[in-house]
Amino acid sequence: MNQKVQWFRSQIHARALQVHGMDDDEAKEIPPIYIGDYNYRSRFGRIFKDLRYRASGYQMSYLLFSNKQMYAYKFNFDLTCADTKEQTKEYFYCDITDVEVIHEGIELPDPRPLKYKLGGIGAILLGVILFLSFMSGSPVVGVFFLLCGVVAGIILICVLGFTRSIYHNLILRLTVPGDVFECAMTSDNIPAIQGMKAKLREKKL
Repeated sequence: MNQKVQWFRSQIHARALQVHGMDDDEAKEIPPIYIGDYNYRSRFGRIFKDLRYRASGYQMSYLLFSNKQMYAYKFNFDLTCADTKEQTKEYFYCDITDVEVIHEGIELPDPRPLKYKLGGIGAILLGVILFLSFMSGSPVVGVFFLLCGVVAGIILICVLGFTRSIYHNLILRLTVPGDVFECAMTSDNIPAIQGMKAKLREKKL
């Protein structure tokens, strides 16, 4: 999974220049900005045991800056298949009316503690052991313990231990009259976004 993300990331600079018909000399106003994260609108997504959210879809964007314009390139791809989607935008600095970092919360199930699964398996095994122990003398008692063990095991494995938490994802939103550009980002991208906002303010003076 990480290899696929890293491979596309290694290609994004050249691809962004290519689709915009630019070269490096035209995009030197400020250093290009890469932003990317899992796409929370993907078909599949969940919180893993390290408490990080991962999804089947990944979204990365690359922002290039010339003397008068910002060039945005967004690339969506799926980690489980070959689906991809490209999007390009060009904005004059004077037309960009707002730059926002949006926090959105998604409620998702937490990873279940392993102790519930192990406890459920243990309860079923204990029921089987007691069932076999009582089969020769008191089969009714053995069946009772077997049923108790199976029921307790099913409850531990399938019912108990489920909790839900709010996962907070970040989205960069650029607004111009009649259009909005959004892309997934992480907190690591915030310093670069702050630098971009400062440059936009400078360009509008």
